[in-house]
Amino acid sequence: MTRSFDAYELDRAVKPLGTFVDDLSTWYLRRSRERFKSDDKEDRAQAIATTREVFLEFSKLLAPVMPFIAEYIYGRMGGKKESVHLESWPKTKKADMELILDMEEVREVISAVLERRAKLGIKVRQPLGKLTVFTPRLKKKPELFYLIKEEVNVEEIETGKAPKDSAEIFKLSEEITPELMRKGQFRELLRTIQDLRKQNGLVPSNLATLEVLTDDAGRTLVGDFSAELKKSARLKEILFKQEVSGESVDVGGISFILSISVSK
Repeated sequence: MTRSFDAYELDRAVKPLGTFVDDLSTWYLRRSRERFKSDDKEDRAQAIATTREVFLEFSKLLAPVMPFIAEYIYGRMGGKKESVHLESWPKTKKADMELILDMEEVREVISAVLERRAKLGIKVRQPLGKLTVFTPRLKKKPELFYLIKEEVNVEEIETGKAPKDSAEIFKLSEEITPELMRKGQFRELLRTIQDLRKQNGLVPSNLATLEVLTDDAGRTLVGDFSAELKKSARLKEILFKQEVSGESVDVGGISFILSISVSK
């Protein structure tokens, strides 16, 4: 951007902004959602501080081409000066290219696996057993596997050698065992409850009471995953009722009627 602005090539200068916003929103912020509400106070503080710094620097880059939006972002992020337009232009620093290349390969594998799941008609909320990765760079970076596991929802990742004359970068186990099926039902139920929270205007700080009308299979599912449901969906208590006022939903073949309200 600096080189392009200096050369008065405005089209080239503006282009990286869109690419950056896409990376920031669809990758970094989405990946950091759990950190923003983490019980680990230090990690939560670091995530928030990093995000604030990113937005402050971004507002300075945005200022020449979208001055009012830049001003709004700068103010919301607590910029120290009266206006973003009184700030100095950011100075570039040497990028960690090794980390950037690592993350590009992580995202390439994730994209390929998600495409495969879509072709198979297997929802991402349904866990699968094992993913074997063939890419050379990731073989040396097992510490990054957790990103892939969470994004494509597999239980285990290992590295291996690609079949001869194959361009594939992974192999995915497609078998859905009864145990994996139950985990998929849990994730589907959790998503349904989180959607219900939003529909009822609950915010993350609201602890809620969930009322449930279901059969024995549904009771067993909720009971087996009650601790995770309470933590992830911010529930104070889960009550099984004989009558519940709400819409009937199907979760992996199990029928539920759910109602949610702010706990007193």
